[in-house]
Amino acid sequence: MLTDDYFQKKENILFELLDNSKNEFTAKALKRFYKKNQSINNVVINIDIEKDFYTCFPLIRCQIEHFLIVIYIWLKFMIDKNDDTAKRYYQDYYIQEFIKRYGYIKSRKIDSQSRYMNAISKTIDKLKSTGKLNDEVIKLFNNISKELNGIKNEFSVPKISDFINEKLPENITPFFQSKRTKELLEEYNYLSTFIHGGPTADLSVFEYTMNEMKDASLDYVEKSSNLLSIQRFHIVYFLAMENEGIKNEMRQEFDKQIDEGKNFK
Repeated sequence: MLTDDYFQKKENILFELLDNSKNEFTAKALKRFYKKNQSINNVVINIDIEKDFYTCFPLIRCQIEHFLIVIYIWLKFMIDKNDDTAKRYYQDYYIQEFIKRYGYIKSRKIDSQSRYMNAISKTIDKLKSTGKLNDEVIKLFNNISKELNGIKNEFSVPKISDFINEKLPENITPFFQSKRTKELLEEYNYLSTFIHGGPTADLSVFEYTMNEMKDASLDYVEKSSNLLSIQRFHIVYFLAMENEGIKNEMRQEFDKQIDEGKNFK
């Protein structure tokens, strides 16, 4: 894809533009999820298939989940034309995760000197110093937990699946791969057993022949790289919406893909 070549040539410039985007939270999500999935992809493509084939499956499951979350953030930006969804992810969802961990430690009477409690204490101090979390907010933890659980659920895969399958406006963008994304949701479900240590993972893998295991692993290696390529495209498309230079450089590529029958639908 031309976008891949363009991205790789101008990666530093594109990341700098993301860092200075007027839609700071969506830009942050696009950049950070790309780097996280790039890290996963770096491991996947270098796996020794004969020795470590099993590793492909939980890693790809993790990458798919990352991909689905960031594509949801990207789609909501495209629909709403604002930064609100990504802002909820980085602010409200972050606080919800923090409260969940804090509650877990307190409810199980974990030693206050444990490294986990120390980490939470440092987080509290940091948040207080930046004005993002104060004593009043801490007192309201129990009262707001239900509401924050709703924020967390917004970014869960089942909720994202509902959004894509039932609530996504038609013709949102010619560059959204709705069919492939629905296939990813099926892959996500199938691969869950590899994350949770389910018995289906044994049946799916250890009864394969070596050739079948290699074929399956190689298929996921290719899938991992394809997902990363799609994320590059979303970054460039996002930047083209707010940067005339990027828009002019990529207009020809965008027009070409539209003319070829909107092949991302």
